[in-house]
Amino acid sequence: MKFAVFFKDKDRKELEGKTGLWYHLARARGEITRAANQTVSALYLVKSGQLPLPLKADGKPTPLESVAWSPFRQKDPWRPFGEARPIYRPEGRRLSGGNLSELAGNIFSRLQTDYKEVRAGRQALSTFQDLPLPLRAASIVLAEDEEKGVYLQVSLWEGRGDKLLLAPILTHREHGQRETFRKLLAGEAKHGSGSLYKDDRSGKWMMSLSWTGDVAVRDTGKLIAGINLGMVTTASIAYLDAETGAVARVRDRINISTTTVTAWKRVDAARAERLRYGRVAFDAQGRAGRGVTRKIRAVAVLSGKRDRLVTEAVRQTANAIVKAVLKRGARLLVLEDLSWSVEAKMDETAELTNAQRAAVRKNFLLWQQGALRAQLQQVAEREGLPVLVVPARHDSNTCAICGAVYPRPPKVPGQ
Repeated sequence: MKFAVFFKDKDRKELEGKTGLWYHLARARGEITRAANQTVSALYLVKSGQLPLPLKADGKPTPLESVAWSPFRQKDPWRPFGEARPIYRPEGRRLSGGNLSELAGNIFSRLQTDYKEVRAGRQALSTFQDLPLPLRAASIVLAEDEEKGVYLQVSLWEGRGDKLLLAPILTHREHGQRETFRKLLAGEAKHGSGSLYKDDRSGKWMMSLSWTGDVAVRDTGKLIAGINLGMVTTASIAYLDAETGAVARVRDRINISTTTVTAWKRVDAARAERLRYGRVAFDAQGRAGRGVTRKIRAVAVLSGKRDRLVTEAVRQTANAIVKAVLKRGARLLVLEDLSWSVEAKMDETAELTNAQRAAVRKNFLLWQQGALRAQLQQVAEREGLPVLVVPARHDSNTCAICGAVYPRPPKVPGQ
């Protein structure tokens, strides 16, 4: 969950200025962002054999996961790009080693996920623009008293230092988050790691906190819902009677909100226009100065707005799918594993009309990295609806009666 916070134990003087807390937090974010970008580059070079693997004191190679943590060590940090300086060079207050280890683990996971695609030339190496401050679970304590209300005590800096008291800002609309805090305080749920960052859009400091808890599983329904994440229709839902095995006649179709798609297209067109004008006016004529910075800032703002619209579209669509399934009384949600067929589906767009191809681009944007599928699983599990992921290979040319797999007919030119 994500929520705005304020620093309960700090007054205005302690927050503002170059000696204030906000300055130290922003400086720390800049340091770890630079360190993360250099670290993921160095790890890629090591994994691909272009840099030697660091050795332990006994001369044995260091595991790559440990190498990801090496640049953040205070003593004897790893210097893959020369002896001038380590990758992570903290200035002022230093983030605690436990929180930095959380960041190192995230960097290593990102590299492991993207490595094959990067080596194949299908995507660029991941970069980080402005990382949040990582917080491991052990550094966060959730408490409540009559004077302070609900607050989080966060250990952010190295050593004892001063612990931050973060109070969540919850309006009357955030009933769900109030209920989550109640469960965490009552011991009915358990919080995990988190992160602290400043939202550029609202200017507020935000906290993201993961949590887990027992959810009552819905096992009283008679139907099993099967979700097909399509290219033209976002989600087609079919139902199977769990008792008789017969396919139910009811069907549901869920599409991305047209309002959200229209807003996304408008923002994306504005961003493309900014980029086009910037290349013509500045690159071709070789101009430089404040105008360049102004244009770059505008493009970054529009990119952030576009990403937020994508996230909102994914969230709305996942909620609509689960709501439709629960309304039918389903007890199980079945999803296809589409990770293998992304490229194949994109190759098929040549056979579609212009309108269908536009819908393909819209849908592919949202679920190409599994964003919609992951959000759908999260929403379903939160509602107590079990999710089963099944292989989707050959499901369109397999006989439902005998199970035989038939080859697809050859494509006829011109048809």
